[in-house]
Amino acid sequence: PIQQYPDSAALVHQHGGNAISFPCLEIRAINEEINRAVSILGEMDDVLFTSANAVRVLTEVLKKQSASSLNELLSGHRVACVRRRTATALKQHNVRVDILPVEESQAGLIKAYQQEGLPSSLLFFRAEKGGNRLPEMMVKRGVALHLARIYRAVCPEGDSGEIKERLKQGEVDA
Repeated sequence: PIQQYPDSAALVHQHGGNAISFPCLEIRAINEEINRAVSILGEMDDVLFTSANAVRVLTEVLKKQSASSLNELLSGHRVACVRRRTATALKQHNVRVDILPVEESQAGLIKAYQQEGLPSSLLFFRAEKGGNRLPEMMVKRGVALHLARIYRAVCPEGDSGEIKERLKQGEVDA
């Protein structure tokens, strides 16, 4: 995604390469869904983030709305995430991560929840499209689940003519 270009470019530069920006995805917030999720947060025991994008989108919208910080918003809730990168993003906002699976996948999180105990209710912050194994498992086990589809990945608008020409001229290696 376009929002991750600076980090990716830094890695390329560290290894002696020259990064060329050609984003194929852009992450866009779904504000109505964020507002709905925030309004029911008080009714939820646990909060789950499946990606660092979900953390970033939520914090950006909260900031634009001059609302509570992410740390304040999640205070009093058990917080789970699927990947270490997501946990790092949460920790950058002083959010304590209570459940982080060893195996970074929805299957790994299911195992972690089986060890830590299932919540009675779960607010699941995720992309508009994603896997359903974890939500289905939670519902089957009696967890009141709210899927908060807070962002979507779209093709960014822009002119790709320059990059196409550079590819045609053989100026791009990968």
